[in-house]
Amino acid sequence: MNRHWRVFRQKDPGALLGMAQEALGNGDRAMAASALDRAYGLEPEHQEVAGLRQSLLDEMSREHDGVNFRYVPGGYYLMGSDRGEADERPVHPVFVKPFWMAETPVDWEWLSRGMGYQPPPCGMPEQGGFPAALVWEIRQQYCEDATERASDWHNHFYEAVGEEAWPYLPQRAPVRHGYGQKPVVAVQLDEALQFCQRTRTRLPSEAEWEKAARGGLVQQRYAWGEEPATQERCDFHRFEAFSLLPSRRFPPNGYGLFHLCGGVWEWTSTGYDALAYRGKWSFGLARQRVVRGGCWADCAEAVTVSFRNSRPTESRANPNQGLRVCLA
Repeated sequence: MNRHWRVFRQKDPGALLGMAQEALGNGDRAMAASALDRAYGLEPEHQEVAGLRQSLLDEMSREHDGVNFRYVPGGYYLMGSDRGEADERPVHPVFVKPFWMAETPVDWEWLSRGMGYQPPPCGMPEQGGFPAALVWEIRQQYCEDATERASDWHNHFYEAVGEEAWPYLPQRAPVRHGYGQKPVVAVQLDEALQFCQRTRTRLPSEAEWEKAARGGLVQQRYAWGEEPATQERCDFHRFEAFSLLPSRRFPPNGYGLFHLCGGVWEWTSTGYDALAYRGKWSFGLARQRVVRGGCWADCAEAVTVSFRNSRPTESRANPNQGLRVCLA
């Protein structure tokens, strides 16, 4: 029986704390993090476990391309939910290796820098054309930091680029708006994969995404626990508002990751299979990729950490599709 399985089978937080301390004494920080993570999942209120775990996870975070990547310990966890949709069942143990995930979804500034586009609000693929122009228009409406509704983007664009862009509007001094606080939208799979290749990152697998979203908690519905989804906890149920909220407006989960519930659907590297958790294979959906997290327009049931959705690999650009990456 390997060490990770022993950690997963252990039900005593005190014993897991002892295993972690022994691992730290041997210089094995990865094993210590896994044991502390399991202990935290069993008893989140255990102060010694929570404090040592948080300190270790903070130490093991990394910076890449100007972005902080949080460490997610390896090990077994319970994936799925018996309270969700049919494709979320049954709950089953899954093993993932340790990995680093970006604190927030990719924003428009980071995407433009990584892809070699001009900085927003002018950044778009060099080849141009109607598809690129459509993506650009969607991002204009949703990705500017101060935009409160999609319908006010024209004024923000005018202020950002100056009088020469909109000569028929009253004269105003150009204002530099930011594009680094909200998730970038209208991200199609090919652009997401190109971004990963250029920035030496990768998309998470579906199992990695759910492990990260749970934040160390065991079989809780949301990234923060069992408490109901509210406007203070995540960006959801805002279809009438037609806008995104900044990723860091909401508290991070137990791994220090922001905006995993709501905001934008995030691409994964896993092909969608409705029967995957049952050990079967449904050949009809081979061209679908799993997307996770729910979005600003969805209901509470769609922004749980176990809810599964899918998109065609050649899906159209839309204002609720983004990405989050892991270190390659």
